[in-house]
Amino acid sequence: MNEQVVGEMKSLADEIFSITGQKVETTDPIVVASLVQSRLIRQAGLDAKQNIQAAVAASLGEISTAIQGERSGAELMRVAALDLAERAQLLSASTVKLSMLLAACLVAGILIGAGAAITFMR
Repeated sequence: MNEQVVGEMKSLADEIFSITGQKVETTDPIVVASLVQSRLIRQAGLDAKQNIQAAVAASLGEISTAIQGERSGAELMRVAALDLAERAQLLSASTVKLSMLLAACLVAGILIGAGAAITFMR
């Protein structure tokens, strides 16, 4: 047996003595069973830790993907909003130009009508 196993068996025998007051040998079946059980529990804890870490890593990956999707959507909305603002500005400028053209046509029509009236009156 290696030194680590012997040390663990001695620790278990000492712990049994401290709890029960009964002295047991390190080779006693109770010590051996306790050693096996403690190793199984330790391994189960390590396995659970690895499973939790894997689940957390997978969740973080999914969260990261969702965040990227939200950022992409937000960027699309920002670009669309800028495009709408630019189109609104162009439409506003076109509306002003059209209003000015209509006003010019109205003035021209009035002037032509006035000129025709003056000519007619002569």
